[in-house]
Amino acid sequence: MLIDEVLGHWDFREVHTLVVPAPPGAVWQALETLTPADVPVAAVLMGLRTLPTRLLGSVLPGRGPAGGSGAGSGTGARTLRDAMADRFVPLAETAGEETVSGAAGQWWKPAAPFIALEDSEEFREFRTPGHLKAAINFRVTAHPRGSLLRTETRVVALDPPTRRVFAPYWYLLARPFGGIIRRAMLRAVARRALAGGPAA
Repeated sequence: MLIDEVLGHWDFREVHTLVVPAPPGAVWQALETLTPADVPVAAVLMGLRTLPTRLLGSVLPGRGPAGGSGAGSGTGARTLRDAMADRFVPLAETAGEETVSGAAGQWWKPAAPFIALEDSEEFREFRTPGHLKAAINFRVTAHPRGSLLRTETRVVALDPPTRRVFAPYWYLLARPFGGIIRRAMLRAVARRALAGGPAA
């Protein structure tokens, strides 16, 4: 998998899968065109998570308001991939099969600060202690019943103290609520693929 090439080792990890009774091409197209409106639970949970940042009026360098979705967020044409690009940089992609995005930050802190990374090279070279790096992939492969849709999240701490301080946040908040969002995304992709359009 491409995610192995960009973040081959990790401290924290979660994987979610869903078998979709549709061909891989239809599932990939649904993934590419998925919108935030298709996954309303993500907006709710992320809104709660970023509330301290918005109350503090924090702005991420080069990434727009921390609680917002960046330029164009008011248009219906904005996809979930566009929204993720406000925080995550594209790292690798095999069209029709797998896409990987990454980010760096200090997400256990109330303001959940992100580091503004411009590209995959900056992601690979970023090694500042006191921070985390994360990679998220979505992968579509053929399955006897149609397609296997899979997403994996990997997080690595850049020094032992950060690993220790992030662990409680991961197990109590990030993994449970992140899991809800990821599973909702997979189901929304499946609905869109089966409907041949927006998730119902």
